[in-house]
Amino acid sequence: MAAICFYFQVHQPKRLRKYTYFDIGHNHYYEDDTANREIFLKVANKCYLPATSLFLELINKYNGMFKIAFSITGVFIEQCKRYSPETLDAFKRLAATGQVEFLNETYYHSLSFLFSQEEFKQQVEKHRQLIKSEFNYDATTFRNTELIYNDELAKVVDSLGYKVILAEGADKILGWRSPNYVYQPQDCQNLKLLLRNYRLTDDIAFRFSERSWSEYPVYADKYAYWLHTLHGQADLINLFMDFDGLVNLGKKEVDYDFHAKIDYANLAKLNLIKTDSLSVFKGDISITGRVLYGCRQMNPAQDRWNRFLINEPLLCHGAFILAPRCAVASRRGGTRIPAC
Repeated sequence: MAAICFYFQVHQPKRLRKYTYFDIGHNHYYEDDTANREIFLKVANKCYLPATSLFLELINKYNGMFKIAFSITGVFIEQCKRYSPETLDAFKRLAATGQVEFLNETYYHSLSFLFSQEEFKQQVEKHRQLIKSEFNYDATTFRNTELIYNDELAKVVDSLGYKVILAEGADKILGWRSPNYVYQPQDCQNLKLLLRNYRLTDDIAFRFSERSWSEYPVYADKYAYWLHTLHGQADLINLFMDFDGLVNLGKKEVDYDFHAKIDYANLAKLNLIKTDSLSVFKGDISITGRVLYGCRQMNPAQDRWNRFLINEPLLCHGAFILAPRCAVASRRGGTRIPAC
C-alpha cells in the first residue's frame, strides 16, 4: 500500500477596513481589527481548537502510526498571539509529540518569488526563525504560496538547504506521469519534489458534500477502496489541503432538545428516507442535537464539510486517513477497514 501523506495549510489573511477618500493623508491604519478578530475566533472555535485536539488524540492513541504535517504562516501565528493564544498552544502540544512536521514558506503567504528573489529569501528566513522559535522545529520541507512552482524556484530552495519542495500535480505539466511518486527537480542535487494528488485531495476538500457529484455520498470504505486501487501504481499519495476546510463554518446553528411520544411515523412518506430500516418507527424518543446551516455568502466550496463529522481513523497498511461520517446517517459511515 502506498504511503499516505497528509499536509494542511494553516493561514488566515488580514482584512482591510473601509478606506475612503477622506482618510487619505489623515489615517494610515488600513486593517479591520474587528473583522480580523471575529473571523479568527470563529474559525478557531470551530476548527483550529477541536481539530488539533482530535489530531492529538489520534497521535496518542495510535502510538506513532498517525503523522501529519502543517505549513503555518507567520501572519497566522501573529493573529494567534493577538486573538487566541490557546490556538498556538494547541499546535505546540502537537509539536511536542514528535509526530508532526512543520514546513517553511514565505512569512506573509506572499508571491514574493515572482517579484524579488531577495525579498523571497528574507521572508523564508524570517519564517524559518519563527517556526524554530515557536515549535523548536528545524524545517527541511518547503512549500511556496498556493504551491506555485518552477525549476528556478526549486534551485533557489535547494540552495537554501531544504530537502523537499511541494508542488501541484498538474496534468498539463505531468503529461503521462503520475503525481504518486517522488521526483527530483532539474539541476537540483539534493532536493526532492512531492506532488499533490489533486483528484483525491479535492474529493475530500471540495466534492465531499456536493450532492450533484456522481460519487456522492463518499463514506470511509469507498474512499479507502480508491486508495487501495493504486496499490502497485504509487509510492505515495499526497493529500494537501486547507486546514479550515475540515469543518462547516456556517453562521446559523439550531439546537434541539425535546421529548416526544410517537404512535406511528413513516418518514418515507415525506420523501426524506426511502430505504432506511428506520423509516417506520414508534415509541418514546428524545431528540438532542445541533444542526448547522452553511453560510452561503461564502464560496460554496468553503461549505464543503457541511453535515459531516470527523470520526476515527481508517487503517490502511500502517497509514491513517480521517474517516468522515455522515451526521444524518452516522451508523453507515466511519467504518474501519482492516489492513490488507
